[in-house]
Amino acid sequence: LRQMESFKGNLSRQLSQRQLDSGSLKFQRGELEANWQRRQGDSAGSLDSQLRLSLGAPARQSFTARGLDLDSLTGGQPETLVFALDGQTAPAAVRVGDGISRDAALRRLNQALGPLGVRCELDDHGRLGFSCSEQDWARLRDSLTVRGGGMRFPSGMPQPLPAQAEPAALDAGQWQLDDHAQVRQTLQGVLRSIAQLQQTRAAIGSAIAEARQSIGQLARTDEQSWASGFVSDFNARLNQTADFNHLQQLVPALLGISRYRVISLLSLR
Repeated sequence: LRQMESFKGNLSRQLSQRQLDSGSLKFQRGELEANWQRRQGDSAGSLDSQLRLSLGAPARQSFTARGLDLDSLTGGQPETLVFALDGQTAPAAVRVGDGISRDAALRRLNQALGPLGVRCELDDHGRLGFSCSEQDWARLRDSLTVRGGGMRFPSGMPQPLPAQAEPAALDAGQWQLDDHAQVRQTLQGVLRSIAQLQQTRAAIGSAIAEARQSIGQLARTDEQSWASGFVSDFNARLNQTADFNHLQQLVPALLGISRYRVISLLSLR
């Protein structure tokens, strides 16, 4: 974050002076890009390319696949899609179309692609997306194939699945610095990245504080007593009279859990 703030200051200063030292800006950009490339190792795999914190599990890479959207998979003629991963696992077949429900399509995809290391999910707008372990992304991108019946995907030889990674939150290599217009545009990108970094830092700080609090509580009581106390307290808050004051204490724990996230989780069962 300090490097980003320094880069932002240099960009702003050079814009205000209307004199560009592209060499110094590109040097700073290179340092930022190098640090970003070390993100996975430095964070022990807990920080993904969108600066989302993933505790207790490796960071995941989200991606989309052209031709795999819920409207296409639920409507139209029935078709069997066969997915395979470089001969390492048995091919997985999915029957789609013919008016199946969106929930059924999502469940079938997860059942088929789960053994290949791919999770199918709905975003907060109900659009279909995919994710895999970040460390597996390069292999999946190059090796995951699909074969259809000539409707959604060609029949015959399996074709590479047209997968596209979710753009990274910080892509310093794309920031152009050769003229004032480019520097101004880069500054806007830097400001957005700083805002995301600040949110991530706050999330990390909150996770550390919660961990310290939990450790302190467990040091004073056994796990079963702590769990029973938590459940009793949570139920008591839910069963209070219908005013909004007690909900203020529950909402932070439920933020970000949309209807589509719940559907995605249920489809994994």
